[in-house]
Amino acid sequence: MKSNKGYTLVELFAAIAIIAIAMYAFVTVVIVLAIVTISSVSYIGFFKKGRLTHAADKIACDITYTQNQAMIEAVWHGVHFEPDPINTYYIYQTSGAVSAPEKDPGNPKRDFMVNTKEKFGVIIDKVELEGGAMSVEFDEYGRPYTSYNGKAISGEGSIVLRLGNMIKTITISPDSGRVTVQ
Repeated sequence: MKSNKGYTLVELFAAIAIIAIAMYAFVTVVIVLAIVTISSVSYIGFFKKGRLTHAADKIACDITYTQNQAMIEAVWHGVHFEPDPINTYYIYQTSGAVSAPEKDPGNPKRDFMVNTKEKFGVIIDKVELEGGAMSVEFDEYGRPYTSYNGKAISGEGSIVLRLGNMIKTITISPDSGRVTVQ
């Protein structure tokens, strides 16, 4: 009787095929995990950037709203900023001697006050208005001032927002009060 001390060609090819399929499955799983990891990191960054952009756009719209209210009502209106750690801004109307909070048009029972850290997770990093002011007020023509009794703003003012290492700057132009987000 003959003894078999080896593998047949079919058995050898079957073993190679099983190893190849296992390696293909392993490589596929590794590639999918790498793609998911990279995508989630990118998505988180995109989500943060979206929150920062939304906060900057909201503040820019609220400053423009304040300017429009001043022109529509022919009454001075202002926006006051409290930077980090308070991270709040509010809208008010003023006669110079007396200031009254503006009501939130979305909820007239509440004063128009926004905490950027609570609402967006965004910090008001710096308020750079002329003379170190923390407020910008608009006269009945929509011109920006640092206060009712002060002079018109002669240089560009800015509000700097921060979320992690990302920054957005809201600028207010002198004379026209045009608001832009950079």
